[in-house]
Amino acid sequence: MLSPPHDIPYQPPMLTSALHHQLHPCAQPLWLKHPPHRWQPGTLDRPALEREVTRLHSSPAFDQASPAIAEQIQRIYHSHWALSRLLSDQARYQWMIFVLYLHHQAGGSEEGVTYSRLVELFKLGEAMPAGKMASPTRIKAMLGLSLASGYLRRQDSLPGDKRTRLLVPTQKMIDSTARWFRGCYSAYQVLRPLAMPLDEMLALPGFWGELMSYNTYGLLHDHFTLHERIPIAMHFGSRTNSYLCMLEVVRTMRRDHGTGQWTASMAPVDMANRMSLSRGNVRSILDETEALGHVQVTARGGRNLILTDEYARQMRYFVASEIVLRIDLANATAIRLRALQGDRSGAAPAPAQPHPHKANPVAAL
Repeated sequence: MLSPPHDIPYQPPMLTSALHHQLHPCAQPLWLKHPPHRWQPGTLDRPALEREVTRLHSSPAFDQASPAIAEQIQRIYHSHWALSRLLSDQARYQWMIFVLYLHHQAGGSEEGVTYSRLVELFKLGEAMPAGKMASPTRIKAMLGLSLASGYLRRQDSLPGDKRTRLLVPTQKMIDSTARWFRGCYSAYQVLRPLAMPLDEMLALPGFWGELMSYNTYGLLHDHFTLHERIPIAMHFGSRTNSYLCMLEVVRTMRRDHGTGQWTASMAPVDMANRMSLSRGNVRSILDETEALGHVQVTARGGRNLILTDEYARQMRYFVASEIVLRIDLANATAIRLRALQGDRSGAAPAPAQPHPHKANPVAAL
């Protein structure tokens, strides 16, 4: 059983009692037409998902809590050097999901994580607006980094069988994943409650594999990606540390209620000092954001930015969509596993459904 490590404690912003009624109740996702473990084409209700995300980022509670949420996630990255490098762009984040998904689907003589299976999954992005998520060369590089960092280990597919070498997530990878999501959930639950206490949820047998399966099914069956309705996030998704830069905008953005103008800050020197980033990397992203017309730099060093209304809307939608997706799928995972736990007297559950090309999987994570 996984015992997730504790992260930096999160101090949620105080919400007034008048805002609490806007918090979403714990339930199966309203934007899925079928339970996620039975995901099939058409399960995702995109209009319903958009309504949920819009409802969240339009609430007064969101304006009050989102800067602290963004800061908490930045702190998680800064406090875990290896994890920050492993998840520094969208392809690496998707790689983590695919690895845990494939490992969860493995069982008996069936394959688990292999280079060819990862290439197959990453190819799904070629038919989507964002385009290719990672080339085979990039996938090899990510695997090499993970092996060198101790996040994966090699294993023969069967005892004595040297033909196929499986890649198995180590406890180090599981602990790092738990650390990342613990920090996210502890921040997100201020705006969208969890179905059960966080420690209890993360310790459910099979939680990570089941959750990553649900994340993968949206891509497999409904060609869904988290940022598909956020052009700015899709544009910068492949850029190293662009996620942290977008969080910096959310952390610092404010609206002048007199003029309605949005302002923020993305100072390369300050970000480099706080999060051990390259100033050149941050400055490059800031310069490109300005060149695309999303912001206007009004003070040297990116300390004062004027945001276009559309850019501000997309940044808010970006954070709200992550909260809705991650909390709702985590709740659905926990609810299902708790039900199976009762039915099977605590036995580890089988995965939600097999990989499209495999059958009869058993739980591996």
